Amino acid sequence: MKTERMDIKNKKYVVFGIDLTDDAAQISYCFGPESEVITEQSGDEEENFSVPVVAFRKKNTDRFVFGYKALEEAERNAAEPFDNLLGAALSGNKLFDEVGEVDPVTLLGMFLSWLLHMPKETADAEARALVISVPVVSELLPNVLMEAVHRGGIRIPEIRFVSHAESFFYYAMSQPVELWRNGVILFDYDDEHFEYRKIIIDGRTRPALVTTEGKEYPEMIPFHTGQPEQMDSIFLEAAHEAIGRDRPSVIYLTGKRFEVRWERDTLRYLCSIGRVFQGQNLYSKGACHAARDVISWSRLSSRYLFLDDDSLKQNVSIRCISEGRESQLPVIDAGISWYNAESHVEVLLGTDREVTVVLTGMMDGSERNVVLRLDWMPERPARASRVGMDFRFTEKDRLEVTITDLGFGDLFRATGLRETERITL
Repeated sequence: MKTERMDIKNKKYVVFGIDLTDDAAQISYCFGPESEVITEQSGDEEENFSVPVVAFRKKNTDRFVFGYKALEEAERNAAEPFDNLLGAALSGNKLFDEVGEVDPVTLLGMFLSWLLHMPKETADAEARALVISVPVVSELLPNVLMEAVHRGGIRIPEIRFVSHAESFFYYAMSQPVELWRNGVILFDYDDEHFEYRKIIIDGRTRPALVTTEGKEYPEMIPFHTGQPEQMDSIFLEAAHEAIGRDRPSVIYLTGKRFEVRWERDTLRYLCSIGRVFQGQNLYSKGACHAARDVISWSRLSSRYLFLDDDSLKQNVSIRCISEGRESQLPVIDAGISWYNAESHVEVLLGTDREVTVVLTGMMDGSERNVVLRLDWMPERPARASRVGMDFRFTEKDRLEVTITDLGFGDLFRATGLRETERITL
C-alpha cells in the first residue's frame, strides 16, 4: 500500500477517493484508466497520509483553517478547535466559539473542499467522480454528507458513498489476480476497534458474487502498551480463528496500532501463511478505485457484484411497450448500495395514465408489480403525455418515485405538476 509518485502526462481528468472518520481523513486520486492511484501525503514524513478532521476560526476573522494548521492555530491562541466534524454534522448540534455559532454541516463541507484542494497535482484536472468511504454508512449519513458537499461548493458530477467493507473489496479486487485468487484477509486495528474481515467470492454466477465476513475483538481494546506480549497472544488467537484452514493469497494490516511493531509471534505466523502487507491508506485507495469504476475507468463491477447488508436485493424496472411488444425498462440494478441508488427516466403514458413498477428478486426471480395511478395528470391521447420519473431510496426498504408532467412538445405544454409515490419493498 505504499504510494510512489510518477510523472503523469495526461492530467485532464481526475477521480478522488476520500477516507473519512471522526478523527482523521485521507485523500487518494487517479488520472485515468492506466494511471496508478496516488495517496496525498500530509507532510514530509513518508507514509503519513492522514490529516486530523478539525477546524479552527482564525482570531478576529471569519476564515477557517483545517487539519494540522487548525491544531497549530488553536494551540497558539490557547483555544479548542472544532473536532469530530463528521459526528457533529450527523448529530445536528450547533457548534460555538468566541465569535459565535457555526453550522457543523457547513463546516464539514468546508473541510471536504479544503481536502480536495490538498493535492497540487490535481489543480488543473477536471474532477469526474468522488467516492467517500466511512466506517459504516448509517441511514442518516448519505443525506448529511451530500448536503455538506453542496455547502462546500463541491461540483463533481458523480458522488458516491461506501463503507470500509466495500472500500476493502474495491482495493483488494483491483490488485493483480495472484494477490486475491486464494482469498484476502484484513486486520484493522485502531484505538476504538479491532476487527478482521475476509473476502468471499462465489464464482458460480456471472457476475461473481463477492461478500465479506468478519468479527470484532473487544478484548483488544484498549491497547496496553506495557503488555505487548499479552496483546500479541490475543492477536495470534484471533488470527488463527480468522484464517482457520485457509491459505489466503494476501493478509493486510491497517490501522494506527499497526504502525509500531509489537505483534512479533502473530506476524511470524501470518508470514508463514501468505504475503503480508501493512499500510494506512487502504480505504482511501479503495474509494478511489470505486470512483474509477463509477465512470468506467475500470470494469470491476461488471465482473464482480459486491453484496452486504446495504445492498439492494431487488432489481427495479418499469413495464412498458417497446416496438409493439411488452418489455421492462431497467431503472435500478440489484447489488448497488441503497444510498447510491438513484435514476431518472422519461416515459410516454397510455390513456390509462398509470405506470407499473416491477420489483424482481435478485436471488429467486420473484416478481412484484406496483401500479402507480397518475389520475392527477391531464387527460390526453395515448402516448401524448411525457413524464419524468426520478427514483431514489430514502431507506434500505423505502423507494421514492417523483413523477413530473413534461408535456408533449408544442401540442401539450408541460404543466409542471408533480407527485411523489413511496413504495415499501
